[in-house]
Amino acid sequence: MRPVLAGMLIAFTVAAQENGPAPEAISIGFDGVLEGVRELLDSVDTLGPVDLDLAEEGEPLVLSARDAVHKALDTAPRIIGAEADAAAQRALQGQARSQYLPQVMVQSGYSYLENPSQGFGGGFLTRLVVPGGIEVDDIQRADSLKVQQLVFAGGSIRAAVRAAGYLAESKEWQRNATRNDVEFETKRAYYDCLLSLALVQVAEDSVTTFERHRRDSQLKLDAGLASRFEVLRAETELGSREADVVEARNRVRLAYAALRRLLAVDQEQRLALTDTIPWVPLEVSADQLASNAVETRPEIRALRAVAEASRNDVKRVKGSYFPKVAASAEWANVEGGGSFSLEGWQLRLGAELEIFTGGRRRFEKKEAEAKVRSAESQIEEVKLLIELEVRQALIQVQDAIAKFRREEGNVELADEGQRLAELRFQEGVGTQADVLDSELALTNAETQLVLALRDYAVAHAALDKATGKSWFPLEEQAADSEE
Repeated sequence: MRPVLAGMLIAFTVAAQENGPAPEAISIGFDGVLEGVRELLDSVDTLGPVDLDLAEEGEPLVLSARDAVHKALDTAPRIIGAEADAAAQRALQGQARSQYLPQVMVQSGYSYLENPSQGFGGGFLTRLVVPGGIEVDDIQRADSLKVQQLVFAGGSIRAAVRAAGYLAESKEWQRNATRNDVEFETKRAYYDCLLSLALVQVAEDSVTTFERHRRDSQLKLDAGLASRFEVLRAETELGSREADVVEARNRVRLAYAALRRLLAVDQEQRLALTDTIPWVPLEVSADQLASNAVETRPEIRALRAVAEASRNDVKRVKGSYFPKVAASAEWANVEGGGSFSLEGWQLRLGAELEIFTGGRRRFEKKEAEAKVRSAESQIEEVKLLIELEVRQALIQVQDAIAKFRREEGNVELADEGQRLAELRFQEGVGTQADVLDSELALTNAETQLVLALRDYAVAHAALDKATGKSWFPLEEQAADSEE
C-alpha cells in the first residue's frame, strides 16, 4: 500500500480498533475488518493537514469538519431566511395578542363652515330657546380621546393567540430542520473534499510509478531488450494516469467550490482541511433509531404544531358565534362650536352579535377542520418516510463498511501482486506488461478504498440527519401559547 493512502487510513483504523466492534443488534460485525492492517501501517506517520486547494494566493482558512459545520450554520442564507420566517410568525402572534389590550385613539382637527349662522346655531328652534341664536365660529377645532377595551369575544381571541403561537413554534422547528439539512450538506461537501484530495494523491503516485515504467521500457528498447510495443503500452498507460490527475484536480476544484458556497465565503478563499474520515460506532438497533427519530425529528414536531394551530383555529371560528362585548370611554372637546356642542367624557358598554353571515362562519369552520385532518395525515405520512429514511441510512452505513472490508482486502492483494510482479520482472521471468497490469490494479484498488471511506463518512452523516442528531443542537423551543 502506498504511504500516502496508508496515512489517510490510520485515524480510521486506530479509532475502529479502540472502539471495538459494533453491537450485535445491528449486525455490522466489524471484528476482523482491519485485521493485519496495523502491522502494515506501524511504520507510517499520520499525515498532517493537507492543502491541495489549488488556490495560489492568500492565507488559508483552516477548518476541521466541526469548524466547517459551525461556520455554515452561522452564515447559510437558508438558515437566516428560516430564522426571519420564525420571527415574522412570532410577530403575528403578538398582533393577535394585542387584542387583549385596550385600544387608544386620539383625534384632533380643524373644520371650516360657510355661513355657520344658517346651521344649528341660527335655526328656528334654537332662537326660541336662546333668543338671538348661538354664536358658532366658521372655523372649529375638535379634539377627542377614545379608549376601547374588548371584554368578551367567545374565546376567539384566546384561540387565535394560541394558534399563532403554534404556527410560530412550527416555523422554529422548520428552522431546525433547515439547520440539519445544511449540516448534512456541509459534512458531505467536506468529506467530498477529503475524497478529492486523496484521489489526487493516488493519481499522482500512479503517474510517478508509470513514468518510471516508461523510462525503464525506453532504456530496454534502446538496449534491444524490449519491443516498441512495450514502450507504447507504457506511454499509453502514463497518458491515462496523467488524465486521471487532471480529472482528480478538477474534482478538487468542484468540491472546494461547493464547500465554499455552503460556508458563504469568497470562491478565491483558500481552505485547508485538517480532519480525516471519522469512525463513529453505532450503539442502538434500527428499531430504536427509527423510534427515536419519529419522536425527535423537527419535521414531525413542526407538523404537530401546525395540527395544534388548526385545532385552535376551529375554536376561534366557534367563538365567532358568540356576541362580542366591549367597553369604551371617549372624551371630546370642540372649540368654536357653540354651547350645544358635546364635550367631556362619554362611557359606553355594548354588545355586538352577528346574526347572519351568508354561511361564512360555517365554511370557515369546515376549512379549519379540514386543515386539522390534513395535518394529521401528513404527520402519519412523514412518520413512515422518516422510518424509511433511518433504515436506508443505516443500511448504507453497513454497506459502506462491507465495501471498506472488501476494498481493504483488494488493496492488500493488489499491493502484494504488484510486489511479486516487480520481483518476477527483475528476475527475468515476468514481463513489463505484467508489471503495468499489477500497478493498474493497485491504483484501482486504492481508488475504490478511498471511495469506500467517503461513502462511510457520508452514510453516517446521513444517518445523523435521519435521526435528527446534530453536532450543534439548539435548545428545544417550547410552544409560546396562552392556556
